[in-house]
Amino acid sequence: MPDESAANLELEKTTRLFKARYEIGTGELGAPDFYIDVNVNTVSKTLTGIGRINQAALPPVDVRTRLEGTYMPMVAEPPSPMRVIVAATGTSVIPWLPDGIQPRGQSNVRLFMLLDPNWKSGSASYEYKGAQGQWLEVMNVPVKRCS
Repeated sequence: MPDESAANLELEKTTRLFKARYEIGTGELGAPDFYIDVNVNTVSKTLTGIGRINQAALPPVDVRTRLEGTYMPMVAEPPSPMRVIVAATGTSVIPWLPDGIQPRGQSNVRLFMLLDPNWKSGSASYEYKGAQGQWLEVMNVPVKRCS
């Protein structure tokens, strides 16, 4: 049976660009939900996209962000599988302006993901700016690819 990690590395070399949508969070009532849509460039090992953090709380959380980041494969000693480390920073988005004329916003999200080599699941930790400008942390929550 061929090594899945090697097959995924080979796929990454030939794909060059792919889109992915992720749901980040536990799905528990009252917990924040973070959804991201990214374009992954396997040549430059970069990703760009958008994200939105929602939480049914008082006051409600609704953080919109434009994400830019990088990734790299992390090869561990056998029998540990290869992982993909993703680091991205988000900047604020003005919801009523079209994408083409968005000004460069202030940093409002910091995202770190550790994904399986197939990019379908893993875990994440992230920080986002709250309504008062304070950084709020969400640590070690599940990540699953939705598309």
